[in-house]
Amino acid sequence: MKPGIPVPRRVGPSLVALLLSAGVLLPVLPYASPLYAAENTQSQNTQSPSVPMNLAAVRITVTDAVNKKALDDVKITLYWADTAANRAAGRPIGKPVSAVMSNPQNGENSSSLDRLLPIEGDYEVAAEKSGYLPFDSRRASGSSASTGAVSALHVGTSGTTYTLALTPAAHTYPAYMSGYTDGMFRPEQNVKRVELAAILQRSVGKMDSAVSAQFRDIEPGKWSAASVAFVASKGWMQGTGGEKFEPNREVTRAELAQILTNVFDWDTSSRSSTFPDTAGHWAAGAISAAAAHGALSGDPSGKFRPDEAVTRAEAAIIMNRLIGRPADPGLPMTWSDVPPSHWAFGDIMAASLDHTPSAAR
Repeated sequence: MKPGIPVPRRVGPSLVALLLSAGVLLPVLPYASPLYAAENTQSQNTQSPSVPMNLAAVRITVTDAVNKKALDDVKITLYWADTAANRAAGRPIGKPVSAVMSNPQNGENSSSLDRLLPIEGDYEVAAEKSGYLPFDSRRASGSSASTGAVSALHVGTSGTTYTLALTPAAHTYPAYMSGYTDGMFRPEQNVKRVELAAILQRSVGKMDSAVSAQFRDIEPGKWSAASVAFVASKGWMQGTGGEKFEPNREVTRAELAQILTNVFDWDTSSRSSTFPDTAGHWAAGAISAAAAHGALSGDPSGKFRPDEAVTRAEAAIIMNRLIGRPADPGLPMTWSDVPPSHWAFGDIMAASLDHTPSAAR
C-alpha cells in the first residue's frame, strides 16, 4: 500500500499574512515529530515556495471503510492536541484550530480538504457524517472508527496527507477470530501459525475456488486445511521446509511483519533500521514497512523485540486497525476471560463476534 502524495493548491501569502496579523494563526516553536498514525504519509520537499515558512499544507481525505469510496459532506474539525510541544507553544489545548483552506471552492465539508496549518504542530481530528459512526481521534483507543487514525496528526515542515475512513452505522461485521469450546478467548496466549492463517483468510481473503497445499503436517479435511492452503497459494505464508507448515508453532513479531508485508504488498526497498534491535535482522525491511504503515510499533524503550511472540489480543488489535474495523466496547461480554475491564476488550469483541456497531443500536 503506497498512498500517493497529492499536490495541494496554495493560499497566497497575502491572505496568510492577514490572518497572522489578525491573530487567527498562532506562532509556533520547534517540535520533534512523534510516531505517525497508520495511513499518515509525509511528502518529501512538497512545500511550494508560495507557502509561508511557518505553514504546511495538509490534505485530509475521508473514505467509506467498507467500499473504500471517497465521502463528501463530511464535517471535519481539527483541535489542538494535548502534547508537550503544543503546551510549550502556548496553544489552547482542546480548542478548535483556525486554519486556512487552500481549496475553499470545495467547501468545508469536502471529502478531500486542503488546509494550511502551523508547522511543528499536533492536531486531533474529528469527522462526522449522517449515517456513519463519528470519528474523534481524542477518544480513539487501539483501533477506531477510522482506518489508521490512531494518534494525533503531526504536521512537520513539509506537506502531509491524512486519510481516515468512516464506518457505516448499519454495517454488519463478520467475526474472523473465535474463542474456545470452554468459553474462553485466551487473549494472552500466543498466536499459532494455523490460527494466523485462519485470521488472514477470514479477514482479508476471498476464496474464489478450492485450493490445496501439500504439507505433511496438515491433515486434509481438517478445519485448518482450507485456510492454510489459501494463504500458501497467495504467497502470504510459506512452509517451513521439509514439506511442513508447523501449524502449532508460535508467530513472532518479525514473522508477522513479513507476513503482513506479503499480504498488503508493502514496499521494503528501504532496509534502514527503524529500531535499535532490528539492525541486520532478516526481516528488517518488513519491520520498517510494518511500522511505517502503523501495523506494529516499538515498546516504550524504543525496541521492537522482533523474536517475541504475538498474542491473540495483539493480533485482534493489529488486524482491526489494518482492515478498518472499529473497536467496540459496547458489545456484550462473551468470553469468560475477557471482561469489559480488559485492556483489549473492544478489539477482541469486534474481531470475534458477528455484529453491527453497538453505537448504531
